[in-house]
Order: sequence, then structure tokens, then C-alpha cells
Amino acid sequence: MTPDASAGSTDIGGDSASSAGFAGESSGGAAGDALGGAAEAGGGQTADPRGCSAEPKISNVLVLYYNPFLTDLNQDLRSHLAGFDAKSLAVRWTEHVQNVSGGAINYKIVDMRELNDWPPQLAGAAPLNESTFLGGPPQGNYTQYETGNADYAAIFESQKLCQAVQSKDISEIWIWGAWNRDTNLTFGLTDVAYRFAKDELPAGATADDLANYQKRRRNIPDCGRTLWVMGSLYTAEIGDSLRSYNTRIDEVMSLVTNSALPSDAPNPWQRFRQYALANPGQAQVGTPAYPPNGGLGFDAGTNRDWNYDNRTPVLSGADDWYAYPALTGTKKTIDCSAWHCSNDGFQTWYAQHIPHAAGRSSGNTCNNWWQYIADYDDRLPTCAGNGCKPGYALGAPCATDSQCASTHCACQGASMKCVAVGGSACPAPSWAPCVVPEDCISGVCGCNDSAPPRVCLPDASYPVSCSP
Repeated sequence: MTPDASAGSTDIGGDSASSAGFAGESSGGAAGDALGGAAEAGGGQTADPRGCSAEPKISNVLVLYYNPFLTDLNQDLRSHLAGFDAKSLAVRWTEHVQNVSGGAINYKIVDMRELNDWPPQLAGAAPLNESTFLGGPPQGNYTQYETGNADYAAIFESQKLCQAVQSKDISEIWIWGAWNRDTNLTFGLTDVAYRFAKDELPAGATADDLANYQKRRRNIPDCGRTLWVMGSLYTAEIGDSLRSYNTRIDEVMSLVTNSALPSDAPNPWQRFRQYALANPGQAQVGTPAYPPNGGLGFDAGTNRDWNYDNRTPVLSGADDWYAYPALTGTKKTIDCSAWHCSNDGFQTWYAQHIPHAAGRSSGNTCNNWWQYIADYDDRLPTCAGNGCKPGYALGAPCATDSQCASTHCACQGASMKCVAVGGSACPAPSWAPCVVPEDCISGVCGCNDSAPPRVCLPDASYPVSCSP
């Protein structure tokens, strides 16, 4: 079956007018020569174009949800794999970013398409279909592409995504697929991909920046604006998507600040991402892979990243970033209890520290870093009050009452949807706030030996006790 742009799609929001227009300050200088033949190789150069603003912005999102029907098993793939509802995961993601950004970025899902098909794969890759995904690929020599085998150009063409980007003012596309742990096969999606309009990188971008960009852009067509394409798995909880989003934050902020600042100048982003293992005595917020105390207390040679449950105390200046750009140098002792000793907790804690203040400071860069993360072209429309809320129609997926035009979000068919009258919430997934065990899908509500609040724990092997 060939996917069609209208087949299985649900439009759950209206269009939003674009507010294009740049305030062209230059921040590159002679460093812009570092790329040499970048334009010919697929990357032009541009100065930081933004007029800095701390006003809330609306960003329109299109969601693609690949959920093939398995003819031999007479059920859809998500049901067969006992996966999560991708629609619910998507709206929870929008709620997450609104919360961690302090309302600076308000994602609105304007098109959501559930596709009863397998995503096309790049030439030479192993075939992807019901037989190969469930049983493994046939014998043969296949190409395994570094960033994944999915053919983004073919996905864009079959779903007419550039047309949707223009007609619905879409700035991000979120694609959900699956992973089969038995065959270790996925749909070939990349966690973070993006294409800058006209392939224009900041003027001070280096050859390494260009190489990373060429990897991240894959074969996404140029739709006339910077476009983010986030790949996620509905066979995993939302925390994996949050970590991917923070990886995007890390990369785009490194690109922006490294381009804007001389190599010997103080770089606020590089200071933000310091952790004790790499910067003894200088820990700040850390990176998506390394919390401030990540890797401490481990023997040399052991794998020390993704270490979110480390209880080794460390002196960190993380909370000083809430006051950026007026940093004071204040530090306090923290351990993993600050983020509930979990991946989900840390990814949330990390993103909450991203500054979103008005004005400019270091290297003429904006103090609201969310502009670079989600509004790279400075074209997202501003919003205020209820205008920042998506206002989804009846039957649309939702995460909270405020997302619905009816102001009621309740459980229907095991999913949260906008309804006409109030109702009960579905049991919460892992790491969501809870009060009693019945609030949770797992039936386990507690603190994981951390400080309150209580959250839904994955299973009974996690301690429910709360530390002071």
C-alpha cells in the first residue's frame, strides 16, 4: 500500500500565521572562512539573524505514526508489541516542552497521521516488511546506514510533507516507529534530524559543524524553512524522546555559541554543560548523557554515561542558571535525588535549566536559548494567555484539560482525549506524578528512595520509600 497524505490522518488544530522576518546582526567575522567550500558541499553560511525575544511562541507540529497491520497475525504492530499509544506520547511531549521551557515554546499538533504501512528504506538497505521485521532479514549483503535506514526523502514525497509544511506553517515533524527486541530491528528512524533552509549554517561554523550537519540532515528535502524531524519509538516510554530532544538542545546550542564566540572567549553554553567527571570542581548542569555527578565513584574503564541514579554528592552551580545572564557563581551540593534518580527525571530537570530571559549577552547571543532550539529562523508567531494553548477539538488526543477547547481531557478507550464533560484520567505511565498506587499503570506509586513528590514507578522492584 502506498501511503497517502490524507489516508488515516486527523487534523486536530487550525493553521497559524507565520511571522517571518530577520534582524540581521553579524556575529561571525573572519571565522566564517573556516568552512571553505561549505556552500558547494551543501552548507552556506549566515550570521545570527534573530531579534531576541522572551515572548512565548507557538510551534506547529505534524505527527506521523507508522503502525502496520500484520496480516498473518490479524492485528496491528503496536498491539502485537504491546507498545504505547504514539498519539498520547506526542501530546505528552508537547506538554513537557511547554512546562520545561516556562511557556517559551508551545507546541501545537496540527496534523496527526496514523499510517498502516512500513516506512520506505534507503537503497541497498535490508527490506522492511512484516516478514523481515518479525523474523529477521533474509540472507544477503545489505547496507546499514550510520544514521538509520529510513528513506526520509521518500517519506516526505509519499506524504507530501513539504506541501503540509507550507500550508500549515509546520516547523517540526515527529515520526513514531517501533523496535523489535527479538530481531533487534527498528524502522530506521533517527532520533534527531534537521534541515536548515538553504543549508545555511552560522557564519562561524567549523568543518566539524558541517560534517555533523550533513549527517543530521540525511536526505530531508529543503521545504523552505528550518525543519526538525524527530524520530521516536512507541515501543519505549516518553523518556527516550525527552533525551533525544535534549540531545538536539546540546547540538544546536553548541553550534550557535561556538560560531558566535572566539575560541578563547568565555562560552556560557560550554560552562552550562560542565559535569564533575570531566571538569572537577566546576560542575554545572551537565549534558543529556552526564548529570553533574555522572560517572563519579566508578572504576576506570567502566561505562559511565547515562548514569542518572548516581547518589554521589557533588557541588554544582546548576540552579544558578535560573538567573541567567546574572550568574552569581553560587553552588550547592546535590545528587540524583534532585531529579528522582531516573532518566525521565533528569531529562526534565536538565531542560528546566535552559535560560529563557530577554535581551542579549555573551557574544551578542540571545538570553532566551529556546529561540535557537525551536525557532532557529525567528519565524514562529508569538502568543499570549489562552492563545498559547492548542485548543484541540473533541476526540483529539490530549494530556491536560488546558489543551482542549472544551477544557475537559479524560480517559476514553485507554487514551486521554478531549471530551465534552469532565471525566477520570487514565492510569499514569512511569515517572508521572501520583498520589496512590491506583493512579499508575504499574500500580506502584512512590519516591524510589528520593525526595517527594511521589511518582509512578515502573514495577515493584523500585523502592517506594521517600527520603527527607
